[in-house]
Amino acid sequence: MYNAENCATEERTTKAVFNAHIARSLFLKGHKLVDFRPNRSDKHQTVFYFTITDEFLKDLEEARKAVLERRRALLEAAGIALAAK
Repeated sequence: MYNAENCATEERTTKAVFNAHIARSLFLKGHKLVDFRPNRSDKHQTVFYFTITDEFLKDLEEARKAVLERRRALLEAAGIALAAK
């Protein structure tokens, strides 16, 4: 289980993921979900903690890139739709 007090003194073994879509993608790829808790800043959001492995970091980066590409495509589509009106 994630323990914030140990972060300063020990090497991290878990990684926090704040995006539920990315967390689901990583979980479905078989990465170990260690814990999940409410976000301290926003209790309506959830933070997911995964075990760090080389494969996990690779898949995390791919998932982040996919999210950014989807956001860019939506913004471009919205920009074109707004300009056409």
